[in-house]
Amino acid sequence: MNLKERMELAGQCLLALPEPKEEYLIVGGHEVAHDTGRWWDAVLRLEEAIGFTIPTELEESMLCNFQWLTDNPDGLLMNRPDIAATREEAKIDPHNFREGLLAFTALVHYRKNAWAEEAGHRLLETMDRCLEDDGRLDVTKLKCWGDIPFTPDPCQRATDTVEWCHTTISSGRSLEAVVGFYKETADDLALDVAPRIAQRHLTHFTNPDGTIRKEITDPKNRGHNHSLHGTLRGLYLYGRLTSQREFTEAVSATYRNGLRESVVKESGWMPHDMGMTMWPNDEGDPYAETASVGDSAQMALWLAMDLGHQDLLDDVERLVRARIFPAQITPDDARANPDREFTPKQIGGWGSHRPAHAATRCLPDVVAAVSHSLCDIYNHVCTRSSLGLSVNFHFDCEDDAVKVTAAGGAAPSHRRCEATRKYLRSTTQVDAP
Repeated sequence: MNLKERMELAGQCLLALPEPKEEYLIVGGHEVAHDTGRWWDAVLRLEEAIGFTIPTELEESMLCNFQWLTDNPDGLLMNRPDIAATREEAKIDPHNFREGLLAFTALVHYRKNAWAEEAGHRLLETMDRCLEDDGRLDVTKLKCWGDIPFTPDPCQRATDTVEWCHTTISSGRSLEAVVGFYKETADDLALDVAPRIAQRHLTHFTNPDGTIRKEITDPKNRGHNHSLHGTLRGLYLYGRLTSQREFTEAVSATYRNGLRESVVKESGWMPHDMGMTMWPNDEGDPYAETASVGDSAQMALWLAMDLGHQDLLDDVERLVRARIFPAQITPDDARANPDREFTPKQIGGWGSHRPAHAATRCLPDVVAAVSHSLCDIYNHVCTRSSLGLSVNFHFDCEDDAVKVTAAGGAAPSHRRCEATRKYLRSTTQVDAP
C-alpha cells in the first residue's frame, strides 16, 4: 500500500474507535478524555490532507463528548466522576493540557468553531495561573484541586519544586499546542504562557551540544519518549514563531546528536520509556512504540523544509518505510493470523509492541499521533517554490497539476541500513496533466 492508502486505513480505525454502546466514548485505550482530544486532532487533519470523510452523526457525538469532558472549572480535558465509562479513572491529568489545546486548535482551524476558541482561552487562563514565572508548574492552583483526585501516574507525582523535574510529561509537551493555538487565534495570552514553558525546557532539557541530558536517561527517571519528542517539537515551533534561533538550533542539534545517536535506532525502533523501564515486555526489555517515530520523522521534515537540512529528508522516508509501515496492523495481518480476532478498532492502527516491529494491540492515542505526523509528511511529498516543483519523497501523490508515482527498484547505495534498503523505493515518475 502507498502512503495515502495507509492513512485512509488509519482513518477507518479512528472512526471505529468511538463505542456506540458507551455514548461514543473511546474506551479501552490510554484514557477516554486523552484519546478524545487526540481523535479530533487526527481526523480533521486526515480530512484536510486526503479528503477523508467523517460521518456527520459521529462528528456531532464526538463534539458533545469533547465539550462534556472539558466542562469543569479549569477547562482541562479530563475524565468525569459522573460518567459511568470514566468514573473509575476520573482524575486531574496535566498530561492533557496538550491534548485539549490540540483539539481546540483543530476545531478552530478546520471548523471555525467559536466555542473551541473560547474554551481554548479558558484553558490558557488555567495554565497561566498554574505556571510560575520560571516555568515551574504548581498544580495545586487548579480550581479542581481537592475535588477530583490527581493522576496516580508516577511520572507526575513528583512535586515540581526542585531545579530539575521531568515536566515534559505535563507542561513541556503542551508547548506545541500553545503555539498552534496562538497561530490560529492570535490569543495574546498564549504568548504569555509559551515563553515560561519554552525557556524552562530549553534550559533544563537540552544540552548545547545536542546530546541527551543525563537526567533524562537516568535509570531513576520515569520518562516518556513521546513527551520528550513533543517538548522538542514545541521548542522548535516556538523558536520559529518568535524568530529566536537559540531554540531552533537547540532542537536541530538535539535531533542530530541526541535523538539519532542514542534514542532512535536507524531502523526506527525506539522505546516507550526514557530512563526507568516502566513497561517491560516478556523479555524484560522496554516496550517499543511508534508515536515517537512519527514525531521524529516530522521533526526531520521541519528541519529539512524550514532550515534547509535536505539530508534529513532521507530520515523522514526511512522512518516511515522501515518502521511506521511495517508496524501498522493491516488486513494482511488478519489473513495471516486467522486464530487472532482482529476487529475494526485494530485494523489500521498502531500501538505497543512486544516484538521489535509487530503491533500487539492498537492504542487510540498512538493511531492519532502517527496519523498527525503522516498528514504533514503527505502534504510535503511535493512542494512548489519559485524554483519549480520539488519531489521530496518516493510516495504516490496527485493533485490538479501533477501526478507522482513511486515504482519498484533498489534503494540508492548511500542508504545506510538494510531496513532502509528493504522498504525504500527509488524510482519515481512525475507526470504533468
